[in-house]
Amino acid sequence: MLDHIGERLLDDAVRAQLHTRRQRPDFAGRPQLDSDSSRPYVYPGQTGAKVKQVQCLINMYSDYAYWLDEDGIHGSKTKAAVGYVQRCNGTTGGVDHIVGPSTWSRLYSRKAGCAF
Repeated sequence: MLDHIGERLLDDAVRAQLHTRRQRPDFAGRPQLDSDSSRPYVYPGQTGAKVKQVQCLINMYSDYAYWLDEDGIHGSKTKAAVGYVQRCNGTTGGVDHIVGPSTWSRLYSRKAGCAF
């Protein structure tokens, strides 16, 4: 029962964050789809706009249990989240925590059961 209650509270908290995020003036719904040429490899330890894009996609479209700060830093929390996406979706490179073509593809179109 406690797990169910805790899980529901987490779901409610995530829903509240999503609602708040969608109310922000800079949020225009789904992140804009980039062309394949503008989807570089993103490695643990990197920083910048592409890391923020990865964090946003994980927050909005995966069922990862924790909300990521969209700070543009591919640190330990983002690394764990990328690993989750790779494991859940069975990306071609396995779980390497690197966002490459297979992971980018799964960030935009997931397997059933890997999203809310």
